[in-house]
Amino acid sequence: MRPEDTLLLSVFFLLFTLLYLLGSLIPACNRTKGGYLRVTMGCFAAAVIIGLLWYTAFAGPLSRNWGLGGTYLWMLICPAVYLLCGTAVTLFNHRRKENKE
Repeated sequence: MRPEDTLLLSVFFLLFTLLYLLGSLIPACNRTKGGYLRVTMGCFAAAVIIGLLWYTAFAGPLSRNWGLGGTYLWMLICPAVYLLCGTAVTLFNHRRKENKE
């Protein structure tokens, strides 16, 4: 992989990490002391899942030449995993807040 490609993927990953963190902190249930911790852990979980999926696709046992279209398709996994993890964390925090009240 060329250094330019690595830099582009890193910027792409960091952009969606920041969007996840900003988007997850909009609901009030995520802005508590425990909510911040769960949002951060959700971010780390999403990063690990994305890393494992990308490793599997590009360097692991399923690696092959995906072509340009396949690579862009694999890049769509990043926002989808962040969206799922953010939604799960927000729902979990909302349920915890409802149970406390």
